[in-house]
Amino acid sequence: MGKFNIKRFWLTFKWFFYENRGLIVKWSLGIMLGVTLLQMGLIGITSQSTTNVYGNMGTTPYQWSVLFVNSLCMAAAAIAIVVVNSNVFGMLKQKQKRIAFLTLPATNLERWTVAILFAVVIIPACILAAYALGDLLRNIVFYIQGREWLCGFRFFFTQSSLGRGVSIATKLFEFAVLAWVVSIYVLAGTWFTKAQFVIATFFHLALSTLVGYLSTIFKSEILSILAYGIRAGQDGLLGYGIIAFVFALAIFNFWLSYRIFTRFQLITSKWTNV
Repeated sequence: MGKFNIKRFWLTFKWFFYENRGLIVKWSLGIMLGVTLLQMGLIGITSQSTTNVYGNMGTTPYQWSVLFVNSLCMAAAAIAIVVVNSNVFGMLKQKQKRIAFLTLPATNLERWTVAILFAVVIIPACILAAYALGDLLRNIVFYIQGREWLCGFRFFFTQSSLGRGVSIATKLFEFAVLAWVVSIYVLAGTWFTKAQFVIATFFHLALSTLVGYLSTIFKSEILSILAYGIRAGQDGLLGYGIIAFVFALAIFNFWLSYRIFTRFQLITSKWTNV
Protein backbone atom coordinates (compact mmCIF):
# COMPACT_ATOMS: atom_id res chain seq x y z
CA MET A 1 0.00 0.00 0.00
CA GLY A 2 2.96 2.29 -0.54
CA LYS A 3 1.91 3.72 -3.92
CA PHE A 4 -0.76 6.32 -4.61
CA ASN A 5 -3.96 4.54 -5.62
CA ILE A 6 -6.88 6.42 -7.21
CA LYS A 7 -9.51 4.04 -5.84
CA ARG A 8 -8.22 4.31 -2.28
CA PHE A 9 -7.93 8.07 -2.71
CA TRP A 10 -11.57 8.28 -3.81
CA LEU A 11 -12.74 6.18 -0.86
CA THR A 12 -10.70 8.37 1.50
CA PHE A 13 -12.16 11.46 -0.15
CA LYS A 14 -15.73 10.22 0.36
CA TRP A 15 -15.02 9.40 4.01
CA PHE A 16 -13.47 12.81 4.60
CA PHE A 17 -16.37 14.55 2.87
CA TYR A 18 -18.90 12.67 4.99
CA GLU A 19 -17.06 13.59 8.19
CA ASN A 20 -16.79 17.27 7.21
CA ARG A 21 -20.13 17.83 5.49
CA GLY A 22 -21.42 19.77 8.49
CA LEU A 23 -18.42 22.09 8.35
CA ILE A 24 -18.97 22.73 4.63
CA VAL A 25 -22.66 23.54 5.19
CA LYS A 26 -21.85 25.77 8.16
CA TRP A 27 -19.27 27.82 6.29
CA SER A 28 -21.42 28.08 3.15
CA LEU A 29 -24.63 29.12 4.90
CA GLY A 30 -22.77 31.44 7.26
CA ILE A 31 -21.01 33.26 4.44
CA MET A 32 -24.16 33.46 2.29
CA LEU A 33 -26.35 34.86 5.06
CA GLY A 34 -23.58 37.11 6.35
CA VAL A 35 -22.95 38.62 2.91
CA THR A 36 -26.68 39.09 2.27
CA LEU A 37 -27.38 40.83 5.58
CA LEU A 38 -24.18 42.86 5.56
CA GLN A 39 -24.77 44.11 2.04
CA MET A 40 -28.43 44.91 2.61
CA GLY A 41 -27.65 46.78 5.81
CA LEU A 42 -24.57 48.73 4.74
CA ILE A 43 -25.71 49.44 1.19
CA GLY A 44 -29.08 50.60 2.50
CA ILE A 45 -27.31 53.05 4.84
CA THR A 46 -24.44 54.27 2.66
CA SER A 47 -26.46 54.67 -0.52
CA GLN A 48 -28.75 57.08 1.33
CA SER A 49 -26.06 59.05 3.14
CA THR A 50 -23.48 59.29 0.34
CA THR A 51 -23.40 62.73 -1.24
CA ASN A 52 -23.76 63.38 -4.96
CA VAL A 53 -20.03 64.00 -5.32
CA TYR A 54 -19.69 60.42 -6.54
CA GLY A 55 -22.24 61.11 -9.22
CA ASN A 56 -19.83 63.68 -10.63
CA MET A 57 -17.30 60.88 -11.00
CA GLY A 58 -19.69 58.86 -13.14
CA THR A 59 -20.83 56.68 -10.26
CA THR A 60 -24.22 56.88 -8.53
CA PRO A 61 -24.38 56.65 -4.72
CA TYR A 62 -25.92 53.18 -5.05
CA GLN A 63 -23.16 51.97 -7.37
CA TRP A 64 -20.48 53.38 -5.09
CA SER A 65 -22.10 51.69 -2.08
CA VAL A 66 -22.20 48.32 -3.84
CA LEU A 67 -18.52 48.67 -4.74
CA PHE A 68 -17.54 49.74 -1.24
CA VAL A 69 -19.52 47.06 0.60
CA ASN A 70 -18.36 44.31 -1.74
CA SER A 71 -14.76 45.33 -1.09
CA LEU A 72 -15.44 44.65 2.59
CA CYS A 73 -17.12 41.35 1.74
CA MET A 74 -14.20 40.29 -0.44
CA ALA A 75 -11.81 41.02 2.43
CA ALA A 76 -14.00 39.00 4.80
CA ALA A 77 -14.16 36.10 2.31
CA ALA A 78 -10.37 36.18 1.92
CA ILE A 79 -9.92 36.02 5.70
CA ALA A 80 -12.41 33.14 5.91
CA ILE A 81 -10.45 31.24 3.24
CA VAL A 82 -7.08 31.55 4.99
CA VAL A 83 -8.74 30.58 8.29
CA VAL A 84 -9.89 27.38 6.55
CA ASN A 85 -6.38 26.91 5.15
CA SER A 86 -4.90 27.18 8.62
CA ASN A 87 -7.38 24.60 9.96
CA VAL A 88 -6.47 21.98 7.36
CA PHE A 89 -6.22 19.34 10.10
CA GLY A 90 -8.56 20.98 12.58
CA MET A 91 -10.80 17.91 12.73
CA LEU A 92 -7.90 15.93 14.21
CA LYS A 93 -8.21 17.85 17.46
CA GLN A 94 -10.97 15.39 18.34
CA LYS A 95 -9.35 12.18 19.51
CA GLN A 96 -11.84 9.81 17.89
CA LYS A 97 -11.62 11.52 14.49
CA ARG A 98 -7.84 11.63 14.73
CA ILE A 99 -7.68 7.89 15.35
CA ALA A 100 -10.16 7.21 12.56
CA PHE A 101 -8.32 9.39 10.03
CA LEU A 102 -4.81 8.19 10.83
CA THR A 103 -5.85 4.54 10.74
CA LEU A 104 -7.69 4.71 7.42
CA PRO A 105 -6.53 2.03 4.94
CA ALA A 106 -4.74 4.62 2.79
CA THR A 107 -1.22 5.95 2.35
CA ASN A 108 0.02 9.13 4.02
CA LEU A 109 0.09 10.84 0.64
CA GLU A 110 -3.54 9.93 -0.06
CA ARG A 111 -4.74 11.15 3.34
CA TRP A 112 -2.68 14.34 3.16
CA THR A 113 -3.83 15.11 -0.40
CA VAL A 114 -7.48 14.72 0.57
CA ALA A 115 -7.11 17.09 3.53
CA ILE A 116 -5.21 19.64 1.42
CA LEU A 117 -7.81 19.41 -1.35
CA PHE A 118 -10.59 20.23 1.09
CA ALA A 119 -8.75 23.10 2.80
CA VAL A 120 -7.29 24.71 -0.33
CA VAL A 121 -9.88 24.01 -3.05
CA ILE A 122 -13.26 22.63 -1.99
CA ILE A 123 -14.20 24.69 1.07
CA PRO A 124 -12.74 27.95 -0.37
CA ALA A 125 -14.75 27.28 -3.56
CA CYS A 126 -17.87 26.84 -1.42
CA ILE A 127 -17.08 30.12 0.36
CA LEU A 128 -16.80 32.00 -2.95
CA ALA A 129 -19.99 30.35 -4.24
CA ALA A 130 -21.79 31.32 -1.02
CA TYR A 131 -20.49 34.88 -1.40
CA ALA A 132 -21.88 35.01 -4.96
CA LEU A 133 -25.24 33.61 -3.78
CA GLY A 134 -25.40 36.15 -0.96
CA ASP A 135 -24.73 38.94 -3.42
CA LEU A 136 -27.43 37.49 -5.70
CA LEU A 137 -29.99 37.43 -2.88
CA ARG A 138 -29.23 41.07 -2.07
CA ASN A 139 -29.63 41.91 -5.75
CA ILE A 140 -33.02 40.17 -5.92
CA VAL A 141 -34.35 41.98 -2.83
CA PHE A 142 -33.15 45.39 -4.01
CA TYR A 143 -34.35 44.77 -7.59
CA ILE A 144 -37.85 44.03 -6.28
CA GLN A 145 -37.65 47.39 -4.48
CA GLY A 146 -36.94 49.07 -7.83
CA ARG A 147 -33.18 49.47 -7.60
CA GLU A 148 -30.63 48.80 -10.31
CA TRP A 149 -29.49 45.20 -10.86
CA LEU A 150 -25.83 45.43 -9.96
CA CYS A 151 -23.75 42.34 -9.15
CA GLY A 152 -21.07 43.30 -6.68
CA PHE A 153 -19.33 39.94 -7.08
CA ARG A 154 -18.08 41.04 -10.50
CA PHE A 155 -15.92 43.65 -8.77
CA PHE A 156 -13.74 40.77 -7.63
CA PHE A 157 -12.68 40.38 -11.25
CA THR A 158 -12.76 44.00 -12.42
CA GLN A 159 -10.90 45.44 -9.42
CA SER A 160 -8.23 42.74 -9.13
CA SER A 161 -5.38 42.04 -11.52
CA LEU A 162 -7.62 39.43 -13.16
CA GLY A 163 -9.56 42.23 -14.79
CA ARG A 164 -6.96 44.94 -15.14
CA GLY A 165 -4.74 45.47 -18.13
CA VAL A 166 -1.54 44.46 -16.35
CA SER A 167 1.30 42.35 -17.69
CA ILE A 168 1.33 38.56 -17.59
CA ALA A 169 4.32 38.74 -15.25
CA THR A 170 2.33 40.81 -12.76
CA LYS A 171 -0.52 38.31 -12.79
CA LEU A 172 1.88 35.39 -12.40
CA PHE A 173 3.64 37.14 -9.53
CA GLU A 174 0.38 37.81 -7.70
CA PHE A 175 -0.66 34.18 -8.21
CA ALA A 176 2.73 33.01 -6.92
CA VAL A 177 2.39 35.21 -3.83
CA LEU A 178 -1.14 33.86 -3.30
CA ALA A 179 0.18 30.29 -3.52
CA TRP A 180 2.94 31.15 -1.05
CA VAL A 181 0.52 32.77 1.43
CA VAL A 182 -1.81 29.75 1.24
CA SER A 183 1.16 27.41 1.76
CA ILE A 184 2.17 29.34 4.90
CA TYR A 185 -1.29 28.90 6.44
CA VAL A 186 -1.39 25.23 5.43
CA LEU A 187 2.06 24.68 6.94
CA ALA A 188 0.99 26.37 10.18
CA GLY A 189 -2.19 24.30 10.23
CA THR A 190 -0.18 21.12 9.76
CA TRP A 191 2.41 21.92 12.38
CA PHE A 192 0.38 23.55 15.14
CA THR A 193 -2.83 22.51 16.87
CA LYS A 194 -3.58 25.90 18.44
CA ALA A 195 -3.54 29.50 17.17
CA GLN A 196 -2.54 28.36 13.67
CA PHE A 197 -4.16 31.37 11.99
CA VAL A 198 -2.59 33.84 14.42
CA ILE A 199 0.88 32.31 14.07
CA ALA A 200 0.76 32.25 10.26
CA THR A 201 -0.63 35.81 10.08
CA PHE A 202 2.02 37.16 12.44
CA PHE A 203 4.79 35.43 10.46
CA HIS A 204 3.44 36.76 7.16
CA LEU A 205 3.09 40.33 8.41
CA ALA A 206 6.50 40.28 10.11
CA LEU A 207 8.22 38.94 6.99
CA SER A 208 6.44 41.40 4.69
CA THR A 209 7.41 44.30 6.96
CA LEU A 210 11.02 43.12 7.12
CA VAL A 211 11.32 42.74 3.33
CA GLY A 212 9.73 46.18 2.78
CA TYR A 213 12.11 47.76 5.30
CA LEU A 214 15.19 46.10 3.78
CA SER A 215 14.14 47.20 0.29
CA THR A 216 14.22 50.84 1.41
CA ILE A 217 17.58 50.41 3.13
CA PHE A 218 19.49 48.54 0.43
CA LYS A 219 17.60 49.89 -2.63
CA SER A 220 17.60 46.38 -4.10
CA GLU A 221 15.38 45.72 -7.12
CA ILE A 222 14.91 42.11 -6.00
CA LEU A 223 13.72 43.17 -2.55
CA SER A 224 11.59 45.89 -4.11
CA ILE A 225 9.79 43.35 -6.31
CA LEU A 226 9.28 40.98 -3.37
CA ALA A 227 7.88 43.82 -1.26
CA TYR A 228 5.74 45.72 -3.78
CA GLY A 229 5.27 43.39 -6.76
CA ILE A 230 6.30 43.61 -10.39
CA ARG A 231 5.84 47.04 -11.91
CA ALA A 232 6.32 48.37 -15.42
CA GLY A 233 9.74 47.49 -16.79
CA GLN A 234 10.40 44.76 -14.23
CA ASP A 235 8.89 41.84 -16.16
CA GLY A 236 12.15 40.68 -17.70
CA LEU A 237 14.38 37.76 -16.76
CA LEU A 238 14.75 39.00 -13.18
CA GLY A 239 10.99 39.29 -12.73
CA TYR A 240 10.31 35.77 -13.98
CA GLY A 241 13.19 34.46 -11.90
CA ILE A 242 11.59 35.91 -8.75
CA ILE A 243 8.23 34.42 -9.77
CA ALA A 244 9.88 30.99 -10.04
CA PHE A 245 11.54 31.56 -6.66
CA VAL A 246 8.25 32.41 -4.94
CA PHE A 247 6.57 29.38 -6.53
CA ALA A 248 9.48 27.23 -5.30
CA LEU A 249 8.97 28.55 -1.76
CA ALA A 250 5.27 27.65 -1.93
CA ILE A 251 6.07 24.14 -3.18
CA PHE A 252 8.65 23.73 -0.41
CA ASN A 253 6.08 24.72 2.22
CA PHE A 254 3.58 22.16 0.89
CA TRP A 255 6.33 19.52 0.81
CA LEU A 256 7.28 20.38 4.40
CA SER A 257 3.61 20.15 5.37
CA TYR A 258 3.52 16.62 3.96
CA ARG A 259 6.74 15.64 5.75
CA ILE A 260 5.32 16.89 9.05
CA PHE A 261 2.08 14.99 8.37
CA THR A 262 4.01 11.74 7.96
CA ARG A 263 5.18 12.19 11.56
CA PHE A 264 1.67 12.58 13.00
CA GLN A 265 1.03 10.43 16.04
CA LEU A 266 -2.19 9.44 17.78
CA ILE A 267 -0.99 11.21 20.92
CA THR A 268 0.55 14.66 20.44
CA SER A 269 1.89 17.55 22.44
CA LYS A 270 -0.33 20.44 23.53
CA TRP A 271 0.67 22.83 20.74
CA THR A 272 1.91 20.73 17.82
CA ASN A 273 0.81 17.70 15.80
CA VAL A 274 4.16 15.93 16.19
